[in-house]
Amino acid sequence: EYFANTASTREIESNLDTFLLAVFQSPDATNFTSSQPVSNNEQNSAGGFGASIPFVLKGQMQALLTGDKSKIKHHPTVVSNDELERYHEDFSKGGMNGPLSYYQNTRSRFDDERAAGSTLGIRSNLPVLFMFGTKDSTCPKGFVDRMSAFVRDLKVVTLGDVGHWVLIEAKERTTEEVLNFLEERKDHVGLPPHSRRLLESKL
Repeated sequence: EYFANTASTREIESNLDTFLLAVFQSPDATNFTSSQPVSNNEQNSAGGFGASIPFVLKGQMQALLTGDKSKIKHHPTVVSNDELERYHEDFSKGGMNGPLSYYQNTRSRFDDERAAGSTLGIRSNLPVLFMFGTKDSTCPKGFVDRMSAFVRDLKVVTLGDVGHWVLIEAKERTTEEVLNFLEERKDHVGLPPHSRRLLESKL
């Protein structure tokens, strides 16, 4: 909801350091100070990506960016310091309008897809691979458990001790699962030629 509000663009751009530390925090980070001790379970449900700087729940990100930052310390992230600096440089130059447009155009995207209807050409039995980290509080297991009601051919892979950034935190496992999935489905998915060549080169 916050990202969908155009006012968030300027607030994030003005507080890039805090924003980047929050979204890329390690799921095992514990350096967010508090007046009361916080258990691991409480941290995992507090609104961060299973970590210690809460921002996922309604109002938390804006409060984090516009409030008192004295409680925020530099702590482990899932990307290197060099990568953080590069993100900061790129977003400082290019701004956040582009990255946030996905959220700010959610309604128009929904309306466009609904208007297109069956003309989108997406098969109802399209095989889907879904991977999620157990320490990603943006993806509660209860939501995952209900996905099968909407997706006919669904394979769910649970990544233990992994947070939100599965392609960074578990890249080898992610690659392996994607290749296995393509191998399992290659005979009835109808892979395009470039995907089939890529699969064959990896096996």
